[in-house]
Amino acid sequence: MDNSFMFAEFAQILLDEIFSRIHAFESILSWDINERSGVLEVKIPAVPSVYLIHQHNTLEQIWLSSPLSGGWHFTFDASSNTWYDTRKKYPFFLMLFSEFKPHIPKSLWIDSLLKEHKVSV
Repeated sequence: MDNSFMFAEFAQILLDEIFSRIHAFESILSWDINERSGVLEVKIPAVPSVYLIHQHNTLEQIWLSSPLSGGWHFTFDASSNTWYDTRKKYPFFLMLFSEFKPHIPKSLWIDSLLKEHKVSV
């Protein structure tokens, strides 16, 4: 299988996963979430600008533009099935969660984590 095809497939899976996870809470959080031509835009009312998440095909990276922390580039590590930041090796979802967490009621993210990991309390 061609590397560029694999990148495109894994990148689309990531973007779809982000969209579905955030979209599930869109109405509860009053966030504005849009996907246009492979670019995911997330507007959080308390944040002065938008988050942009998209794939950069030439470099085979996912780019996150954060109004709070700047630009981040992520590459896919097939051995761990994880997207990692190219500078500090942060996993993508950990980075994104750290950005979004202050704007999500604790009850929502705790409940979501418990369901994802099938933990009961």
